[in-house]
Amino acid sequence: MGLLRNVFYTIFIGTNYYLNTFVASIIEQEKCKCKTGWKIENLKVLSQLAIFLGIVNLFIPLNKTLYKIPLVSMFFSYGLLLVIFLEIFLLIRFSRNLRNLKKCKGCNTDGFEFLIDNCQNLSMFYTLLISIVVTICLLYL
Repeated sequence: MGLLRNVFYTIFIGTNYYLNTFVASIIEQEKCKCKTGWKIENLKVLSQLAIFLGIVNLFIPLNKTLYKIPLVSMFFSYGLLLVIFLEIFLLIRFSRNLRNLKKCKGCNTDGFEFLIDNCQNLSMFYTLLISIVVTICLLYL
C-alpha cells in the first residue's frame, strides 16, 4: 500500500506541476490577451495548493489524520472534493477559451497541446467522476 501511495502522490504532484507550468507559460506571454482573468489566476493558486498538499502528504499523512477527526472529516472531504473539482473545471473552461475565443488566438500553447486537446472536451459527468476518484485516493491512500 505504501508503494501505491507514493506512486499516486508522485503522479498527483507531477500533474499539478505540469499544470502550474502551463499556467505560468501563458501568464509570461506578452501577446496573449488571455493571460489575466479569474480562471487563470484561480487555476494557478489551486495548482500550487495541490502541489503543496501532495508534498506534505507524501511525507506526513495529513489527509488520513484530518479524516479521522469526526466533525472535521466531513468538511475536509467535501472541501477537498470541491477544490479538485474546481481545478479540473477551471482547466476545462480555460482550455476551451484558448481554442474558441478570438482574443486568445495569439497565445502560444506549444508543448501543452495534449493537455488542451484532452481537457476541452470533458463533460461535467467525467469532471465530477475524476474529482471523486482523485479525492477518494487522496483520503484513503
